[in-house]
Amino acid sequence: MFKKIILCSSLAFSLAVAAPLVFADDTSSNTAPSTLCQKRMDFMNKTLQLSSDQQAKIKAIHDSGKAAMKANWQQLKGLKDQMKQLVASDKLDQGQLDTLVQQKTALMGTMMKARVTLQNQVYNVLNDQQKKQFHDAMAKWEAQKKEWHKGC
Repeated sequence: MFKKIILCSSLAFSLAVAAPLVFADDTSSNTAPSTLCQKRMDFMNKTLQLSSDQQAKIKAIHDSGKAAMKANWQQLKGLKDQMKQLVASDKLDQGQLDTLVQQKTALMGTMMKARVTLQNQVYNVLNDQQKKQFHDAMAKWEAQKKEWHKGC
């Protein structure tokens, strides 16, 4: 039973990381953006037909949240490393595990709040037609995400 939970979790994580890359529209030329973030920005610019003013505002919003998110990811990595050490230990320290889980839960909550805040700021830069297109794109992405995780 425990093996199935670990396997399913590993599969879900692998799909969450790899699926956007596998299913990405790769009809690009040699001048394609090298980062996933830039690809997302280009996709948003193309899909929502953003004005240059909107693009500048959205870039500023993303840049403002970038440093905080990077620091959060570093903390999350540290917590994951500590959890890996617990897995490999001879005897599991339940108190330490509880502490790590609480820290990870708090950090994930902080990250989710920051992400929603940034998305709201971007959403408020858009006009009414773009907001509808944004909502439709998010609904499509959520449907794809559910499909990717359907087998777990």
